[in-house]
Amino acid sequence: MKLGEYFEKLGRAAFGPLIPAFRKLFLLKELDQDIIDIYPEEIKEDSKKIIELKDKINKTDVRLLHVNGLVETKELKIEKEELSKLEKKVANVPCKSLVILSNNVEEVEANASISSDAEKIEKYKANIVLVFNKITKKEMQDFYEFITNLPADSNKWNDYFQQLEAKKGYDPINALKNVPHINELVEKFAKTQNIEYKNHYEAIGIGVSKLLECVNNPHSHVLEEVPYTGDITYGCGGV
Repeated sequence: MKLGEYFEKLGRAAFGPLIPAFRKLFLLKELDQDIIDIYPEEIKEDSKKIIELKDKINKTDVRLLHVNGLVETKELKIEKEELSKLEKKVANVPCKSLVILSNNVEEVEANASISSDAEKIEKYKANIVLVFNKITKKEMQDFYEFITNLPADSNKWNDYFQQLEAKKGYDPINALKNVPHINELVEKFAKTQNIEYKNHYEAIGIGVSKLLECVNNPHSHVLEEVPYTGDITYGCGGV
C-alpha cells in the first residue's frame, strides 16, 4: 500500500492532530511510494541491499534444505557475512528521529533529548509502521479517556473540556467533530484485544452520541452515523 493511501485509511477514524501532523513530514513523492520503500536517505541504498540479500538468502536456504539438509555453501556464507556487515552499518548511521507529543509529532536529530512525557522513535522513516501503531494507540487512549471521564453533570462539561485542552494542547470537541467517520472510531473498541476498551464499547458509543447531540444541535436527534443513541437523560448544559 502506498504511504498516502495508508494515511487516508487511518485518517477516516483519526482523533486529534497526530496523523495530520505526521503526514506533513513527508514529501509528495514519498506519499506516492509504497510504505516498504520509505527509508531515510542516509540508509536507503544499504536498506534496499539488505532486503535483496535477505530474500536471496531465504530462497537459497529453502533450496538447500531440499537438496542437502541445509548444509551451507561458501557462497551462502559470504552472503550472510555481507548481510551482517550491512545491518551493523545501518544500525550505526545516525538518522532523524521522531518525537510524539500530546498534540504534535516532530522530526529531531538522533541525539536530541526529549521531555519525559514524549516518546521518541529512532530512524522513524525506516520504522513507519511502528510510528503508525504508536500514534493510533495513543489516539485510542486519548479518546477513551475523553469519553469515559465525561462528567455525568453536563453543566460541568465546559470546565472539563477546557481542562483537557490545557493538558493535551488541542480542543477535544473540535477533534471529535473532525473525525470523518465516527462510527469507525467507535467500532475500534469492539474489535480491539484490549479487554478494558472492549468492555466499555457500548458506553463509549452512548457517550459519543450524547456529546454529538449537544454539540451539533441541542434540539435535534442524534446524528445517524453514531451507532448508539441511548437515552438522553440530561440537557446540554453550557456546551
